[in-house]
Amino acid sequence: MSQNLNNYWKALENKRYLHKTFLMGSTGFDLRHNADYTAFGFEDSGKNGNFSTVIVYSPLIENPDIFNLGLVVKNPDTDKWDDLYYTGNDNAIKIFRTIAVTVDFFYRIHPNTKISFTGSDEARTKVYAKIIKARYKAISELYFIEATIGDDVIVPYDPAESDNYKRFILRQK
Repeated sequence: MSQNLNNYWKALENKRYLHKTFLMGSTGFDLRHNADYTAFGFEDSGKNGNFSTVIVYSPLIENPDIFNLGLVVKNPDTDKWDDLYYTGNDNAIKIFRTIAVTVDFFYRIHPNTKISFTGSDEARTKVYAKIIKARYKAISELYFIEATIGDDVIVPYDPAESDNYKRFILRQK
């Protein structure tokens, strides 16, 4: 997987088109993307430095109509892509806004799919849950939202139950 991410990053570095990301009243990071909008790159810059970051949409083997959304950062200590690395830049909201913009681009090419995502650890999943709950009205105007509980039982998203969800699933309206 790490080699694939290096290939994505190299390909994205050479892209000339960048997108200013605007969502929910504030900007995200400038994005580079591949032709089919399944890989995006940006530099997470902040108080602790600049970190190469890749967002990848990968079809699930068991259901190619569902794409897993993954976010990884190049760990400067190991020079490897790491979904658990914490930059300390305190950019969670800005990163979430940037991810939201990639969802829009992704659906331009892949309109009849679902996007599935969760945090790489419990703390990140809780951050996602908190942000989705806070922005539920805006998100639900654009997407059907489902979530999983227990042993991956899929249920309609309910903001009141947000803390109990393990995974989130979006489908374009």
